[in-house]
Parts: sequence; structure tokens; C-alpha cells
Amino acid sequence: MHSRKKVLVVEDNMLNRELLCGILATEYEVLEAENGQKALEIARRYKEGISIILLDLVMPVMDGYTFLSIVKADAGLSSIPVIVATQSDGESDEVTVTFLSLSKMTLPDIVAIFLLLYIK
Repeated sequence: MHSRKKVLVVEDNMLNRELLCGILATEYEVLEAENGQKALEIARRYKEGISIILLDLVMPVMDGYTFLSIVKADAGLSSIPVIVATQSDGESDEVTVTFLSLSKMTLPDIVAIFLLLYIK
């Protein structure tokens, strides 16, 4: 049987995390973490088995900036694509989309994630 692609959702707000996980779970195997430290543990366990990471920036314990800098520097994790977003209205925290590598994902996969997230 074909295994579903894994998506790691990193979000400290439980309501937002549950909403994203619920939406994505119809099509993907969803892994979740409430902060960057937990996400790093999950990412290191699954490595390139994760198809994409949806990452909040402002979180306790380890923020998204620190998580992303560690992931970018780790050869075993740096090929995982990351979508970085925050709810902050500050200019320095504008929503940013960063694709580190598309080698593990096809365009339809990326479009499907965006459609699931943005179409109501």
C-alpha cells in the first residue's frame, strides 16, 4: 500500500495547530510539534521522510528562526522544504515563504497544500 506523505506542522497555538492538522490529515500523515525544539526532535527522527514543514516563527522554547537556522545547517534536514509563516503584523515578521528544496515534492503536492490551507 502507498504510504501518505508526511507534513510536519510546527505551531504553538493549539487551536491553530489542531485546525491545520485536521485539514491536512485528509490527504497527508501529519506530525505536529508545539515548538521548535519538539519539531527538531521529530525532524531528526523522520529526516527526509518528511515532505514539507509548516513552521510558525514566534514560539516558546525554540522559535522558528532558530529552528530554521539549525535545519538549514544540517545536511540530513536541509533538503526538506519549509513554509514559514507568522501571524505577527510587524514588518520584520512578514509572512515569508521559503522553499529549501523541491526535490521531494511535486508541484501538485505543493498546490494541494496551498488549496487545503487557503480555500474555505
